[in-house]
Amino acid sequence: MSDEETLLDAREPQNGIQVVGLLGELDYSNLETVRQQVYQLINGVTALIIDLRSLEFIDSNGLGLLLAAHKRMREKGGRVALVSTSTHIEKLLRISGLETIIPVFKDEPSALDAMAKEVNPATPA
Repeated sequence: MSDEETLLDAREPQNGIQVVGLLGELDYSNLETVRQQVYQLINGVTALIIDLRSLEFIDSNGLGLLLAAHKRMREKGGRVALVSTSTHIEKLLRISGLETIIPVFKDEPSALDAMAKEVNPATPA
């Protein structure tokens, strides 16, 4: 597997919230490239939503990256949320305990709404 097999679909940040979709596979072979890209994206934002719906495979290294992104955002007072509809990936999140650390949503609008309320608590519902 090459670095090109995991692609990031980063959208323009809105209201301090960055949405990034992971596509393909995330494992040891491409971890460092993806890590650098994710870390660049979180500069200047208060929330990061990582959409896993197009991710076909993730190993423990990829799960570690999700946790590291969460820790980096928390250090700067930010938040991370995940979007997933894959029963396989959700099972990995549950077994690893990540679902108790990082909120997981079924769709992007729900994640955006929750993150907007967390990073901008004065925003009316």
